Amino acid sequence: MAAVQGAAFPAEAGDAERGARPRWSLLWLIVTANAAVLALALVALASTPFTVDWPKSAREAVVLGAAIAATVVSQTLLTRRILGPLGALGRSMRGVDPLHPGQRLEIETRSVEVATLLAAFNAMLDRLEEERRESARRTQAAQDAERRWLSLELHDQIGQDLTALRLRIDIASRVEGEAQAQALEIASVTAQECLERVRGLVHRLRPAALEELGLISALVALCDRVGESSGLEIDRRFASGVPKLTSDAQLGLFRVAQESLPNVVRHAQASRAALDLRPFEGGVRLSVVDDGVGISGHGDGDAGSGVRGMRERALLLGAELRVRSRAPRGTEVLLDVPASEVLVEGAEPTLPVGPAIPAIPGGPVIADPGAL
Repeated sequence: MAAVQGAAFPAEAGDAERGARPRWSLLWLIVTANAAVLALALVALASTPFTVDWPKSAREAVVLGAAIAATVVSQTLLTRRILGPLGALGRSMRGVDPLHPGQRLEIETRSVEVATLLAAFNAMLDRLEEERRESARRTQAAQDAERRWLSLELHDQIGQDLTALRLRIDIASRVEGEAQAQALEIASVTAQECLERVRGLVHRLRPAALEELGLISALVALCDRVGESSGLEIDRRFASGVPKLTSDAQLGLFRVAQESLPNVVRHAQASRAALDLRPFEGGVRLSVVDDGVGISGHGDGDAGSGVRGMRERALLLGAELRVRSRAPRGTEVLLDVPASEVLVEGAEPTLPVGPAIPAIPGGPVIADPGAL
């Protein structure tokens, strides 16, 4: 739509600020083209061997010139009237505020093309508003689920631990000798268990390794944790020179990996997976692949398995997320974080990860995700 608007009307101030090249309005392009055709016709007529009975007096020449001028002016006015709805459409598009839903364009026009553009723009507004409502519903549902989970953890686990700890301390205060030492020992164990649960809650809400040690260390800990709990063999490789990312980009990238690896365990029926992080086109590329059944084996890659949430995270970062099957088997998740999320100072520390990652059967070599 922007291309149509730009071709139809003179460049506006916003375009000039963005360095847009000057454009002619569609009206003057049409008038100029018709004038050029008329001029070429006159030149061709003058250069042919045929003769024309030109006006024999100045009065006749003036009348002929006035007739030509009247033709050009009337053509310009008619063309302007025809293109008027297109100009109104462009101005109305600029006036739409996404923060105020329900706005739709209504323009009276007899032009099929303008009506088509109008219908397409209104349909686009419908889709955007529906996607925004759906995203808001999913966000609210996720927040409510997280609050319920946190409430249950605090009440059922930590609350009970603290109650048991208080009882043990009360018992220790009423007894002496070996019984007191035993009660205090049990209280100490209970306090340690409570502390571990609190740490687990904090880690789920915000990965401690990401805050304290950085992105690569957090990914290493994630791979180790998923591998130990599931038995899945996870190869990992971190190329040198991975640039430092903003905190939001680091968290978004970590969450995509945190969603992808458990998906492999739950859905892919895979025996091996691989995680790769490397610089890519000024930004960073995260690659997670497996040798499982592929997307077709466990549902639509866009609809399930947490992919919708990953796409929303990528959208917030201006990143590109691709989820697809690999021939003849396996699934590939690629997240390309743009250079706009890179910090200018320094790079992520590179960890020793051993030799290059071998190829997973059914796909390319994981050590080179650029070939995926």
